[in-house]
Amino acid sequence: MLEQSPLFKNADPLLLNTAIMAIHPRAVAAGVEIVKKGELADEMYLICRGKVEITDDMGTVISTLGDGEFFGEIGLLMSIPRMATVKTKTLCDLFVLQRSNFVHILKDHPQFAENITKVARERHEVLVWSDELLTLT
Repeated sequence: MLEQSPLFKNADPLLLNTAIMAIHPRAVAAGVEIVKKGELADEMYLICRGKVEITDDMGTVISTLGDGEFFGEIGLLMSIPRMATVKTKTLCDLFVLQRSNFVHILKDHPQFAENITKVARERHEVLVWSDELLTLT
């Protein structure tokens, strides 16, 4: 499953093995808020199966993520509070990566660090832009 995720696509076996040892499974029912905007970030999530919705302050859906996608990396990378709320749309099977393991993987695997930093930068720009739009109203 990890190999199918954009985050780990073409990853070397050592990175995959390290990630497998670091993640923990979590099942979450539909309609549950996993991450709330403003909370301190201590983990990121990889969606094994299911769908989640990312919403802004007004409850407007910014994005929907599904199988193989991930969220929560911005707060870990930048050590900032969560930038959006994430709620399960369906029953979700997630893999959870704690901050301490995340930092260890970043240090030991530059490919992982490069991939996740690129995605986080793109997502951060979208979320900041969305927040700026809200201030115009």
